Amino acid sequence: MNEICTRDANNIVIVATGSISPTGENPAASHTAALQHRTGLRELTPDDIPNFDLLAKVKGLTTADERAAFFRNAWGDKCGVGGLIPKEYFPDPAGAGYPKGYFKAGERLVGVSVLQTHLAFEQTRRRLQTLFCDEGRIRADLAKRTMIDVATGAGSSVEMMESALIEFLMAGNDKALGESYGKSGWLLGMLGNMSAGQLAAFAGIEGAQSSSNSACASSGLSMFNGFNAIQAGAADIAFVGGSENPVGPVNTYLSFDHMMRRKGGALSRNWRERRGAEHALTAYGADRDGFVPGNAAGVIVMMRRRVADLLQLEPLVRVLGVAANTCQSRKFGKSLADGTLTGQAALLEELLGRSGIDVAAFRGRLVHYLHATGTHAGAINELYAAAKVFGGVARDKRYVGAGTKEGIGHTLAPAQIMNIIAAIEALREGTVAGFPSTEQVDPAFQHADPNILERERVGVDSMSLKAVADGIPCRTNVAIDASNVLVISTAAGFGGTNAAAAMVRE
Repeated sequence: MNEICTRDANNIVIVATGSISPTGENPAASHTAALQHRTGLRELTPDDIPNFDLLAKVKGLTTADERAAFFRNAWGDKCGVGGLIPKEYFPDPAGAGYPKGYFKAGERLVGVSVLQTHLAFEQTRRRLQTLFCDEGRIRADLAKRTMIDVATGAGSSVEMMESALIEFLMAGNDKALGESYGKSGWLLGMLGNMSAGQLAAFAGIEGAQSSSNSACASSGLSMFNGFNAIQAGAADIAFVGGSENPVGPVNTYLSFDHMMRRKGGALSRNWRERRGAEHALTAYGADRDGFVPGNAAGVIVMMRRRVADLLQLEPLVRVLGVAANTCQSRKFGKSLADGTLTGQAALLEELLGRSGIDVAAFRGRLVHYLHATGTHAGAINELYAAAKVFGGVARDKRYVGAGTKEGIGHTLAPAQIMNIIAAIEALREGTVAGFPSTEQVDPAFQHADPNILERERVGVDSMSLKAVADGIPCRTNVAIDASNVLVISTAAGFGGTNAAAAMVRE
């Protein structure tokens, strides 16, 4: 690993992380939960559905039985993860609103996704005392050289549009209806860049601010943008991550769930027959059946090693490279949900090339944080692609597969960043947490299916595929020597977009 781990002032490093997820209010707590194989998944309740009372009222449902039937018919038997934000951050019914202080006096944080990002961002800010030294704002000499990209998927905009619609439906039918509608500030929550925009204004970041949107690869694209900006000299510091609220919004959750329940779709909801809500998502078992949404937010801070030295910060890891590509699903006769293993294998090969890694000569341990979305096609794409690219490492029993979605749900925008943060915690603690819900990797992965190989026009031998499958720990943890580990993290977004990153301990 010496050739990979050479320290240099121009190395791009991660110096701080922050997250909020159903398994913990920060990265350390989430890692502890993962080591104990605890998940945050559970059955949803009416409290998880914003505006449930108003929706019931609009529908004319007044009795307890009617309201119970309404919830049961729309959300009953469904699982997810909501309710991450502490109560003190929600609007005060008396009129105080969200916490103030982001813009001029009286303006407020708007939207659950923004609030989640704020909590994750604050964790990084507390760890960067030499960067945020001017009453909590970034140093003036670094402000213009600092960028922020906080990804969003669907939850943010739908949440705010739904809130505005409910407000409109419940308002009186008089002149004030046209004058007051929209004054609640919902537009600030709806716009995709508002997490990044409000944080930039709050913290004094003056460089580029944006929001990547590539479904579950979104924060991977945020990391891609930040890494490339630093590498190109367009920025010295990058705050990147993602925040999502897919459980709360009615339109988001219902549309995703019902779309994927269609016959032949990614979600069958057969898990009720044999496992409880806390294990609703299995990534690689034969019983994997798809989408279980979860709220989460994560932020990482990247910079050049020389900037870290200037700020007297000890890096957590070095980022060797970040890559992204698009699967050509139409070329292989697949849907946008399926993606292709060929495209994912090409991404891994591109990442290795960008990072200067000769995988054939690599002799350390490879820890691969997989997307692990829990769909039938997704597992095939990921494990076959890993076998094609990392087969030699796996056959030598140096491959470990990991992932966070079984614990925190299908988080959309922050998916890749949550994997990155989990990987950093694993390197810090010297232990990789195994999957909490997959009891046994699907036996179908013991042999390469010739039909899959023919359809995808790719060569994968059965020994490599079996070795990759055998490298996935189920309900057990794996001790690692962090000084001799290469971490690869991948994300696959709906629509065929992929992102990946490579890291080592600095």
